[in-house]
Amino acid sequence: MKGVEERGAKFIADVDMLLTESMDRVVANPQTLWKACKEDFVRIAKNKVKKSYHKLNSYVQAIERDLQRSLANPDLNMNENTQMNAAFLINELEYLEKVKAKNQRDKMWVNLAIHGECLGGQWSALCKERKPRNLILRLKIPNSNPTQYERCTKRMAKLARNHHEGIQNDNTNQSPEEQMRAIDEALRAIPESQLLPEPKHSALNWKATEDHI
Repeated sequence: MKGVEERGAKFIADVDMLLTESMDRVVANPQTLWKACKEDFVRIAKNKVKKSYHKLNSYVQAIERDLQRSLANPDLNMNENTQMNAAFLINELEYLEKVKAKNQRDKMWVNLAIHGECLGGQWSALCKERKPRNLILRLKIPNSNPTQYERCTKRMAKLARNHHEGIQNDNTNQSPEEQMRAIDEALRAIPESQLLPEPKHSALNWKATEDHI
């Protein structure tokens, strides 16, 4: 803000000089001076944000490295100090991610203000789907005693695959009566406030015809 105020004061002084000296508009005029002033405002802000952005990113990367070392510690499940340190790093990382998200929102609103009401550009970017990126740092190894966790990405993917395949294969030996009984039990567990008022008249109950497909 200090840099913006200094540049704004210079702009006012330049405009006052134009009025007192009656300079030719081809050489200099308030519109061209204001355009140059706004460009300098943007440059000052970008330089400031660039420094803080790289500082924040470097801090996040350093915490991520420390967290990976803590989670890879073989004594993690037994050492309380290591667990507390990992929990602190995770909490700090979540806070910094929120700071980065807020900075991103601020940047978006600034771009919208600069872009104005022209179609495309930033307005189109708002409609793009944002895919979730919540990282899973570890998975519990089934039937491990004492409890152990897997942190290798490939082995974690294999654990997840085996888990979901196991869920699907668990019901293959059920009779139709058992399957209907399980479905009824699941439906009865739904709270009354979440039930459809007239389920038979709901669009979810319509039959898919050949024309629909």
